[in-house]
Amino acid sequence: MVVTSDYTTTGNQVVVVNSTNPVVITANESPGYAEFFHVIRYGTGAVNVQSSKLINGQQVKTIIRQYTAPKHLYIAELDTWNTI
Repeated sequence: MVVTSDYTTTGNQVVVVNSTNPVVITANESPGYAEFFHVIRYGTGAVNVQSSKLINGQQVKTIIRQYTAPKHLYIAELDTWNTI
């Protein structure tokens, strides 16, 4: 899915952010076991990934480089998202 504005993930998916403006991707608030999503920063605008659950110990992660595509995996036993 290609997005140009703020977006909330739902289930396993790949999100391509193609924007010159800042975009916030919000992780699914009720993820399933081992749910994952990739966020690809295709455009030049800043991309932040946020969640009410921690993502590698933080509430917000910034994708710094264009064309970077971190995978986020939900670990149910820890109730946290992890970037792999």
